[in-house]
Amino acid sequence: MPRPPGGAAPPAPRGPRIAEVRDEEGPRAFEHAIPRGFELPELDARGAGAEYGVGVLADDRFRLWVGWEGDRPVSAAAASAAAGISDVTPVATVPEARRRGYGAALTWRVTMADPTLPALLLATDEGLPSYERIGYAAVARFTLWSRDRPARMN
Repeated sequence: MPRPPGGAAPPAPRGPRIAEVRDEEGPRAFEHAIPRGFELPELDARGAGAEYGVGVLADDRFRLWVGWEGDRPVSAAAASAAAGISDVTPVATVPEARRRGYGAALTWRVTMADPTLPALLLATDEGLPSYERIGYAAVARFTLWSRDRPARMN
């Protein structure tokens, strides 16, 4: 889904505190929210820091945000800027915090990581209406299929 640069922010929901990840604890909170938000326990089992370690903080093209409810990470999103586009992915909210506007507020913040750039994201069916409300346009639909890899034989 593409979105043109700039625009006015939608009304912010009450409740979440959205913070950009800037310290060593941030990637752990990010990696707690993402697998729970996508309901992928196999990723959660890998442990925080498996994908987004502190090294990502040194790359100024890549930025992470976490939505907090009190001291609990309930949503997370990332943006990476390259080739004149901001790639907004992944975006996730944990099941018990959905339908409160957290994902939309977080997506807006990440979309505006660089307000001069157009943004792109891939949406789930559940997130699609929220993204369309903040200016993203659906241009194609596709289905991803996956399966477990067979055990490796020596």
